[in-house]
Amino acid sequence: MLTKRELQIMQILWNSATALSVREITSLSDNLSQNTVQAVLRKLLSEHVIEVDGIGQSGTVHTRNFIASLSQEDYFKKIMSPSALKNLVSHFIDSTTETSEIDELASLVREKQKDLRKNSK
Repeated sequence: MLTKRELQIMQILWNSATALSVREITSLSDNLSQNTVQAVLRKLLSEHVIEVDGIGQSGTVHTRNFIASLSQEDYFKKIMSPSALKNLVSHFIDSTTETSEIDELASLVREKQKDLRKNSK
């Protein structure tokens, strides 16, 4: 289970299309100092939740760029029980006001049903 700060940094990495440096992560966070970001990244690296995805340049200094090696989906699968996931989906269905979101969910359910039927034969 990730701490609040670890999750905050992971959210930034999950939402980024590119690898980010400590400075970029700090600028995208509301209340984290560069030292805090560096400390949290060291811990996440040691736990293999993130990885270095190259070296960048920040002014005259070389910096490491980071990406998430654990996807957001895999993280939530890891921490949530099947019944909690079912409750989450139920809440999503009850609270959404967009038919397109329900259509997308229904499409995912139909695809899974097809796969299950195909594999059971």
